[in-house]
Amino acid sequence: MRTFFSLQALFQGVLTTIRRFPAALLACLAGTVMGLIMIHAKDPQRWVNIELTLSFAVLLFVAAVLFFEARKLSKTHQRLTHAGILAFLLVYYFLLPDVADAYFQNYIRHAMWTIGFVLAVTFIPFVFQRGAPAIARFWEYNRALLFNVILTGIWTGAIQAGIAIALASVDLLFGVRIDSDRYTEVWVVLIGLFATTFFLSRLQGDPSRANETVGYPKEVRLFAQFVLVPLEALYFLILYAYTIRIWMTGEWPDGQLSYMILGFSFLGLVTYLALYPFREHVTWVRHAGTALFVAMIPQVGMLFWALWLRVNEYGLTENRYFVFVFGWWLLAMAIYFIASHVKDIRVIPVSVFLIAVFTSFGSWGAFAISERSQVARLENIIIDNGLLVDGTYVKSSATISNEDRAQVSSIVTYLNDHYGLGAIEGWFWEPFAYDVVPDWQVPEYVVSHYFGMEYGTQYFGGNGQDVPFFLDR
Repeated sequence: MRTFFSLQALFQGVLTTIRRFPAALLACLAGTVMGLIMIHAKDPQRWVNIELTLSFAVLLFVAAVLFFEARKLSKTHQRLTHAGILAFLLVYYFLLPDVADAYFQNYIRHAMWTIGFVLAVTFIPFVFQRGAPAIARFWEYNRALLFNVILTGIWTGAIQAGIAIALASVDLLFGVRIDSDRYTEVWVVLIGLFATTFFLSRLQGDPSRANETVGYPKEVRLFAQFVLVPLEALYFLILYAYTIRIWMTGEWPDGQLSYMILGFSFLGLVTYLALYPFREHVTWVRHAGTALFVAMIPQVGMLFWALWLRVNEYGLTENRYFVFVFGWWLLAMAIYFIASHVKDIRVIPVSVFLIAVFTSFGSWGAFAISERSQVARLENIIIDNGLLVDGTYVKSSATISNEDRAQVSSIVTYLNDHYGLGAIEGWFWEPFAYDVVPDWQVPEYVVSHYFGMEYGTQYFGGNGQDVPFFLDR
């Protein structure tokens, strides 16, 4: 009887989740079927755009339901919103380039939008609420959301491991050959159906009206207080020691410094968020938060200095664009949390959401600016060598330095991989013939056949050692 009741409760829980998130779970089902098809398809790439659209659809529909619940929208408004989302997804799918013509930027843009709408799930129930109780509910909701993600991962990983061990045991003990595709199929079904349904079933109903009383686990407080805070203090001491060393020796900062500053600063923000409920009751937590943001500001200056040195030498890439944008974001967050009396932590996910969406397209976006920067660098190099006259490339028998040749090769490779070569094709007497070599050989073919140079992305430095160009660092 107990087992029957448990199975009935489980069944009712699944039905409740389906009724609450029908469109999202339908997209999950379609994505799972598509994933299984791709496992066995001879050309799985042809289905990639459908899978990308379906994965994006899940996030949009979940965010829509949370918005409906928060705003108490009528069924008519909900149907119209769902219709609008479907229309958007249809347009999104047809705007995705053919996989054969796709470049990294299309997948980066999709990842950016995915990250953005994952963050939207964290704040969308609270966008129209004001005051300290709303912030407290937001924090509690996201604490539960994080534990839900962790629990879902544990359950999914445990079930996957259990089934994989069972299949391997049958293979080993009974000599029944289990095709490797079976393991992949199990993983696709677990991720596509079980994990999503499990997660959504535990997603708090109408979180915007939840009790703002914080259920703060003691273990989290101890971890944040005795692990995260000391580590963050140590990291910033190391960064400041390195900064002092740079000023004393006059050495240029290393190219990786920007990423280290970003990483340590994000860890600092995580620590601040973890201890946020205690800032009104524990004095040292409040002072530590202020000290964190004050310490960030000089390091953001170092970040911009290190970044400027790389951009000045190698131009902008998507990576450097995002480092630049998030450097300004860190500076804005530091000033806000130092100066503001409210200290509304919702500004963190909302601002990152806006950055992820609005830097992914347009002439101001990461891809357009990075492409223009690299094309301009390439143009300047060949002009300096007398190879571009009135917008037309002119081959020359003059010797070109190894450094310039390596830069031309690196830039052409970067442009080909990220944007295609359409921006420079007009320099030449004939369109590029891409089909004469495999895709991975296109940069080498263009450099040798059209630029008339030997392809190579390294040059010998003054010490006789190979010096690589790092366009993407």
